[in-house]
Amino acid sequence: MRKVEEVIKQLNITKQDSPVVYPAKLGDGNGKVIAGTGLVYIRIADIVSTAACTNTPLINDLDVWVGYDSVQRNILRVLGQRNSVSTHDYTPDVAAHAAMHEFMGEGPLGGTDVIKVRLQQFAPLAVWPYDNNMKVVIYPGIVWLNGYYQMIADVNPYGKPVPKVIDFGGYPSPDDGKEMYYLIGIDVDGDVKVIGGSQVDVGTLTLAHIPEPPPNILYCLAAVRRTRNMSIVLNRETADIVDLRFPMRHTHGVSGGNETDILSVQVFS
Repeated sequence: MRKVEEVIKQLNITKQDSPVVYPAKLGDGNGKVIAGTGLVYIRIADIVSTAACTNTPLINDLDVWVGYDSVQRNILRVLGQRNSVSTHDYTPDVAAHAAMHEFMGEGPLGGTDVIKVRLQQFAPLAVWPYDNNMKVVIYPGIVWLNGYYQMIADVNPYGKPVPKVIDFGGYPSPDDGKEMYYLIGIDVDGDVKVIGGSQVDVGTLTLAHIPEPPPNILYCLAAVRRTRNMSIVLNRETADIVDLRFPMRHTHGVSGGNETDILSVQVFS
């Protein structure tokens, strides 16, 4: 922070009563923009620092103005987007803040607006990749346990339910050239459990290798495919997560008695 202050002092040739602004770019020089909640990395004369930012798109290398506003002169802040021609097609002074409205969007509370609706926001207890590595999240959901409903979720500082995070980096990984399934389930106490399966050669893993749930597991949520170093991925090309919430056994009345069926579900591999 001291270096960037020295650069600003050199740029501040004349003292002015109104806030002085300085040209900068978003990002730390390596493509990372977000430095924390409401904070971004900025570069002034190739010196990297952080600044408060609530009114510009969080785009790497975006040309912005920074400075100390008249209210909080001790806080460096991104004051706006520079009106210059660049490779980014954005309207100056209009923030690309749609993500702040989306489900699981930016900010501590996310958003509730119907913008870029995602399937998992309608899928309680869905298991989804997280942070582009060895982590997955379990989206909040309610189960029936011991005669009452129970929320399966973590809680943020605002008392709101948020997804549980499972870091597979803390579990034994398969050997080189091997792969395996981990079963994620909820036990009789409402705790999330992770059960490891058997290792098999890469390319030979099937649904038959999903670990059998122990007797104390009431709800099976998903099976997560693991290799030694690869990230957990779920997209149109690769599916390392098998949703086990379905098929779900259910009973419905039929002529002459009850019949138990299994709801079908399509599994992508």
